[in-house]
Amino acid sequence: MGLPLVNQFLAQGYALVRILSALKIKPSTYYNWRHWQPSRQEKRRESLKPYILDVWKTFKFYGYRRIAAYSQQTDGPKVSEYMTLKLMRELGIKSRMQKRYRKPKTLVTVDQKPNLLTPEQVNPPKFYYTLTFTDYFNVVKLTSACPTRVAFCMTCSH
Repeated sequence: MGLPLVNQFLAQGYALVRILSALKIKPSTYYNWRHWQPSRQEKRRESLKPYILDVWKTFKFYGYRRIAAYSQQTDGPKVSEYMTLKLMRELGIKSRMQKRYRKPKTLVTVDQKPNLLTPEQVNPPKFYYTLTFTDYFNVVKLTSACPTRVAFCMTCSH
């Protein structure tokens, strides 16, 4: 917002009232910022960060659940799973091991209808061949399953 800027202008000798009015900061905001002290909860969170980072460096494959369980079993500070998760996110650390995704399997309890399609209907041939015999040439007409593609092939019979 500009609160550290206020201290810079104060050091240069400007009046506090003029600085706050120029920056459009209310005096109560400035004094609240100046006298701010971290809460007990915030102090505890900051003290837990090095502990969690140390456990994570020792056991890189531990996720937030295992780190929380480790903290409950050892003499160190006791940390809940959710607090461990939040602090790990703040520190930007993750477990090296990811849980493997398994596709959910379906359980079929109803009888299925029989497949009435023949293999030719499922996989139709790509080309249809038509042979025509004349006196001098054998004509082969290839027609694709797609009606726009038609090819002719002529071979000599002599």
